[in-house]
Amino acid sequence: SQTSFESRPEFTEPEILRTNLAAVILQMAQARLGAITDFPLVEAPDRSRINDGIRLLDELGALKPGHRDAPRLTKIGHQLARVPLDPR
Repeated sequence: SQTSFESRPEFTEPEILRTNLAAVILQMAQARLGAITDFPLVEAPDRSRINDGIRLLDELGALKPGHRDAPRLTKIGHQLARVPLDPR
């Protein structure tokens, strides 16, 4: 209805601001693009969402220890990066 249409936001919130970032971080690490916080994104995600994605990848054993700012992948991380699915 017209009322429903008019109540909707003018623009959809960018996907990077509303989804889990583990897959994005995994792909960026695979491509060795450095820290997601340094990457020139049009809409930068909240730091807590970045930390959540890094934490998940840590729990899965996908990241080498000591590289939180510029994640480096383990053997498992490289295998996960080849699969076009959410790492969970």
